[in-house]
Amino acid sequence: MKGLIRGIALVGILSTYVAGFPSKIRRRAQDMLPDASSSFQSSTESEFDHMFVLSGSDSAPTAPKLTFHWNDPVRNTFKGRLIHRAPKAESDSGWLGFAAYDTPFKGVPTADMDLMVGSQAIIGQVATNSVSKYVLAGKREGPGGVERMEESFQSLIPTGTSIHQFTGDDGHVTTILTFEKLLMENDSAEIMIETKGKNTFLYAAGPPAEAGGGLGFHVLRGGFTLDFQEIMDQVAVKTGGTTTATTSTANEPVPAPAPETTATTTGEAPKEASVAQEPATTTTTSENGASTVDASSTTTTTTPAVGAPSDVPSACTPEDPSYLHTETLTNGLKMHYKLNNLFSDTAASSVSVKLEYSGLAWLGFGFSTDGKMIDSEAVIGRPDLAAADEEKPLKYNLKGKGTTAVIPMEEARQTLTDALITQDGTNTVMTFTKILEEEGEHTIDPAVPIHFIYAIGDGNTLAYHAKKGTIQLNLSTCLTGAGAKTAGGTGQNSNRTMWAAHGILATLALALATPLAVTTAWFRTLVPSSWIYIHVFANVSSFFMILLSFILAVMAMSMSKNPAHFSDPHHIAGLAILMLVTFQVMNGFLRPPVEKRDPYAMESKIAGIITIPGTARELWKILHHCAGLVVLGVGFWQLKTGMDLYAADFTVGSWKPYFYAYLAIFGTVIVLLKLWMIWEERKARMGLDSMNPDQRRMGSAAIANGVDPDSELVPVQFDVGMQ
Repeated sequence: MKGLIRGIALVGILSTYVAGFPSKIRRRAQDMLPDASSSFQSSTESEFDHMFVLSGSDSAPTAPKLTFHWNDPVRNTFKGRLIHRAPKAESDSGWLGFAAYDTPFKGVPTADMDLMVGSQAIIGQVATNSVSKYVLAGKREGPGGVERMEESFQSLIPTGTSIHQFTGDDGHVTTILTFEKLLMENDSAEIMIETKGKNTFLYAAGPPAEAGGGLGFHVLRGGFTLDFQEIMDQVAVKTGGTTTATTSTANEPVPAPAPETTATTTGEAPKEASVAQEPATTTTTSENGASTVDASSTTTTTTPAVGAPSDVPSACTPEDPSYLHTETLTNGLKMHYKLNNLFSDTAASSVSVKLEYSGLAWLGFGFSTDGKMIDSEAVIGRPDLAAADEEKPLKYNLKGKGTTAVIPMEEARQTLTDALITQDGTNTVMTFTKILEEEGEHTIDPAVPIHFIYAIGDGNTLAYHAKKGTIQLNLSTCLTGAGAKTAGGTGQNSNRTMWAAHGILATLALALATPLAVTTAWFRTLVPSSWIYIHVFANVSSFFMILLSFILAVMAMSMSKNPAHFSDPHHIAGLAILMLVTFQVMNGFLRPPVEKRDPYAMESKIAGIITIPGTARELWKILHHCAGLVVLGVGFWQLKTGMDLYAADFTVGSWKPYFYAYLAIFGTVIVLLKLWMIWEERKARMGLDSMNPDQRRMGSAAIANGVDPDSELVPVQFDVGMQ
């Protein structure tokens, strides 16, 4: 009986232990893999959105601190940064590593090192200034263990990848590993980083190279889980907005920082680990002594080939199934493209492009080294020639901005295939395939951001474009390399508020103040006693608004990613208008005095039409009038081109229809007023009526003083004299 009782008790104890074992395992896994999605903070790095403290804290300044910073995924890319800060040189890091584990953690780990096997890492080495991708197939260095991937898989984005280390004034040594990689690599065997769902990431920091352990040991290691979409949802709830995992939410507020936690034990004795040695690369030393490397010296970007996996992330999903990527260039214009034969030993690598425009116009798509039109090369499709002569899109050299400088390449260099431009009554479509590297032409490197320019005509006949722009695009990542779509290759889409203020001030000056100044001079007989004051006020107001508008444009351009001052006719015209308005205002205040002359004297004329100025005042008057008309005309043109640029830069609707309506109303009112004045003058000459009493009184006073009553200053000068 006692044996039976002991047996039942033993079974109960074992059952309790077994029932509690999974919860202990779960707690152990959670302790080893903390969730960054619930403890993230706002990044202290201006380039990044979020931060998670991996090890150490500000409350323990004598221990190294390791933090991870990242941006919300944009399209098919993920950018992160590991920062290791050591209080002294003896505890700095010789290398930093960041790895992705195959799936969110499942199972029972015996130690966190178990997660290393089967993961893939990005390792940056300070000694060799190199950043590369590694396969972690085992715990030892070499084949079958920690091994650097082949060059064809080194797909880190060079412009966003580097390793550098520097010593601060306080003696702290900071090591920074920055990387930018594809979420889904071209090789299906590589681990895909999920935008929705838990990702398991690992990290490690190596000892100083001079410590003797080299790349064979680490002094800090650990792991954590991260769900990008969960964080973005938290931000959306906090801000009242909505986000998706393929849309950047840079610089958005994040939840209040949680208390700092230590994700792993620090100060461990060095444990064996292995990292393959990197070849030496070219280094650059910054002013603060930091040694840096651009990953382009040690990595090669992998380019998606035709027939890439169909389950690409949604941001890269093409709208046309015949192509791999779709990019909106500007309002109404889309670009579909794919790369061909990148790894072929027999066929030339090429890019296939399809432009779709919601309208009827000629289309141009070019390749530039700096985002500017001149000295670039373009494919231009001309529907007028295609309809008449069945001419297909051709390659052109762009030697200037006039149509005579847009020259077709010689026949031997017309190597486009599948070139066609068609219209269906409402839309224009141009397709072509171009070889990436051709002798005597700009090389299209699919591994780096390239400046592409585009233009949309004002009709089917090649002439000045209605819209133009440039985009810096990395063909291999379906990512805009500089993040900027800009008109004229200037990077103007940044600082939108400044450009809007520039346009508002210019509109007030050129569409209101300047026309007011001109029309009050034209129709001064309608307001004879006050026109001069209105005229002067409008001219001076126009000058100050144009000056402020010009200053804003220069500032906005200087702050853009690709500054190109005075690279467009609009820019040059703006400078000319500023100079002319400045001259006009100064000339107005420096006008010569009114001369007394015989109003009945005969005037000298050329061909009996053009009056020859006989005095300084008359010469000044002609110059002042001509300058005012030039400012008025060029100002209207300037507003029209400015609206085109703004609409192209920010893919918004153009205000040109409203501007044209304003011009029509303005012109109609001017013509009607002029006709009415001619009729009134005719009636006065015929003795049917007389002009208003003020004009009659001032005209009599002018004649009595021997001055032409049509002189500009008669109303002011002689109205006062009659008091």
